[in-house]
Amino acid sequence: MSPATGLAPASVTLNPEPETTKEPLAHPTMLTHVTVVPPEGDWYEVAARVPDIFASQQHKPRDKKLYEYYYVPETIEYFTGFTLLVVERELRPGPGMFLALREENGKKQLCSFLISYKGLDQTNTRTPDMQTIGRVRIMDYWELDTKK
Repeated sequence: MSPATGLAPASVTLNPEPETTKEPLAHPTMLTHVTVVPPEGDWYEVAARVPDIFASQQHKPRDKKLYEYYYVPETIEYFTGFTLLVVERELRPGPGMFLALREENGKKQLCSFLISYKGLDQTNTRTPDMQTIGRVRIMDYWELDTKK
């Protein structure tokens, strides 16, 4: 059959089951503390299940204590709703997206800035009023139960 189809023998399978009947891949999760950042009111923490980045073969974190989780349940100035941010607190040199906070009218606001290179020069979008939280390692759509 492979000469007629142009496929190598290793790529031809005789599996009569359609692909849709296979079990979906499991995405490991873990229970941890997440800081919820609502559009109005104070930030608060919840215990929640989030993607387990420590189970990944591609991402081998050094220490779980270096990572924090932030959740934006509704759209704010810098992030859309249902955004989960995994932030590495240890700052290292190099380009990337960074999570920060700033105070406006006595309220904490979550914001971000970028560091990039233009030739050999480093440029960034950070403003002086931003206090760096850490480097954003993962930013993803995630639905989380945000009840205290």
